Amino acid sequence: TTVQLEKEFYDQSTKTNKTLSSVQQEISGKLQTLAEDLSTLKAEVVADQVSLANVQADVKILSADVAVSEGKVLDLTEASEKMMK
Repeated sequence: TTVQLEKEFYDQSTKTNKTLSSVQQEISGKLQTLAEDLSTLKAEVVADQVSLANVQADVKILSADVAVSEGKVLDLTEASEKMMK
């Protein structure tokens, strides 16, 4: 009968709406988790960039120290050669 069909349609519609709501909540939760993960990754990238900049600064300082040391070695070598003559 028509009433029976309407009831079945209503029941199916209600079931579909509950399923849809559940799926929407699941998707929303996953999107929230992804947003949090992305935020964490961005913070880690920034921290890594700061660390890299610090390492690069240290390398420049060490390079300058090596250059100074090489200069001193050359000076000592020249002085030693002059003394041996």
